[in-house]
Amino acid sequence: MKKSFAFYLSITLILSQLIFFLLCLVFLFLGYNYADQLWQEQKQKLLQDLALKILLAPANFEKGEVPSSSPFVIYNLQKEIIFTNRPHTYFNLLRNQEKIIPVIADGQTIGYLSYSLGSYAQEEANNTFIQTMTMVMILSLASALLFSLAAFLVFSRLVTQPASLLAKHLVSMSQGDLIKPITLKGPSEIMLIAEKVQELGRELFYQKQSQKRLTADLAHDLRTPLSALKAQFEAMIDGVLKPSPSRLKNILQELNRLETLISDMEELSRLEDVKIKIEKKPIKLKAFIKDLIAPLLDQARLKKIQFTSNIQAEEIWADPKLLARALLNLMNNALQYTPSQGSINLLAYKKEDKIFFSLNNSGPPIPPKDLPFIFQRLYRGDRSRQKPGSGLGLSIAHQIVALHQGSLSVISNAQEGTTFTISLPER
Repeated sequence: MKKSFAFYLSITLILSQLIFFLLCLVFLFLGYNYADQLWQEQKQKLLQDLALKILLAPANFEKGEVPSSSPFVIYNLQKEIIFTNRPHTYFNLLRNQEKIIPVIADGQTIGYLSYSLGSYAQEEANNTFIQTMTMVMILSLASALLFSLAAFLVFSRLVTQPASLLAKHLVSMSQGDLIKPITLKGPSEIMLIAEKVQELGRELFYQKQSQKRLTADLAHDLRTPLSALKAQFEAMIDGVLKPSPSRLKNILQELNRLETLISDMEELSRLEDVKIKIEKKPIKLKAFIKDLIAPLLDQARLKKIQFTSNIQAEEIWADPKLLARALLNLMNNALQYTPSQGSINLLAYKKEDKIFFSLNNSGPPIPPKDLPFIFQRLYRGDRSRQKPGSGLGLSIAHQIVALHQGSLSVISNAQEGTTFTISLPER
């Protein structure tokens, strides 16, 4: 049977109380022995001082100075009893049992002393003190135990209640309820766990939704061209259409588009893998951009598009392959939508600790209704449906920028054209 957190907490409390109680008993025992030792030393010194006083100045001695709790005998040099606080018959028996100690003054023995100290608790006042302190200690330990139990009940409620709620939330997450909010109060550690659990739930939910959208979008984008290809092949088989070179060329182009779509889907799936690690390296931007746009300049000349670049930033730490893919996706997109006699300009500059890449083209603006969705996978607005491509280029660029902890934004209007801006940390 599985034990709850409260069970282990209660066992810990009971063990800690037992250990505390045992430690108290040990310290009390040691303390009592030490006190008894000091008491015996003081009592012994007191009796020896009294013996000196009786032997040296008996006239100045008062019997009231001798404690009655301890047997006390003084002998002369002939070991005859000259003073006792007990009957002589008692010391006739005691003499052979107790040690007789010489009393020395100025280096000479002036008599003998015999006494029995007994124990600290034999004195009535001391015994009363011990009983009182024992009662106080018992009451203190009982009070400490009760207080600890009360504190345990409060503490266990503060800890186990949010922990139980968190466990129930995890169970509901395992059953598919991933974004149910967690409402609880408790220690900061529990709250931190709850916050991370909720973040994990949201991430799993979005991944699940993303997978659903991916499946639906992929099915849609594959179904339409495959249905068209199937219809054409069936018509050729039935003799309705002739397999002319131009028709076969169109079929090949459609197949190439499907191949590009599948390839891009694979790349986007790889980029969205939580285990992916990017390899940042220092990149000299002027040489990097020059090599990147060189193949695109011929395309721009053929379309009579003015393609310029202005690289003001010197260096950035990034994954060279991924950064090149993101910029190429944006630049190829710009080449597709920029008309003849239009212009494309790439500007790279540094601001504070960030590097910005701003790509502007003078093509027709993106419709406002499409702007919120252009980074979604497979999204194709009305104007892009007739253009070649998979509909994943901007999604891939957006994901690459996100992997670098950067941002990708777009502004599009009729006056200034369309401007995509990438913002990346310098390092």
